[in-house]
Amino acid sequence: MTDPAPDPPRWQQHLWRWARKLAIGYLLICLLMMFLENSLVYVPPNPHRTGAWDFEQPDRRDVSFVADDGTRLHGWYYPHEQPQHAIVYF
Repeated sequence: MTDPAPDPPRWQQHLWRWARKLAIGYLLICLLMMFLENSLVYVPPNPHRTGAWDFEQPDRRDVSFVADDGTRLHGWYYPHEQPQHAIVYF
């Protein structure tokens, strides 16, 4: 009859215990993020910001064009005499 394998050192047991806890915690966080992905990425619109956005500004130009995939895009262009930066806001 053979002798049973000796137990691993105590520090290895502690290390393995912590590694299992970290792996389970990481998997739980990944599952939580997966189920909450839509609410974290696509924030619902603020109900107080709805309404008519048809305000008049003298320098604003309505611009629209069709993208390569056929999507019609619309935006506002605000020209400036000496532009230094460009802002694209979606």
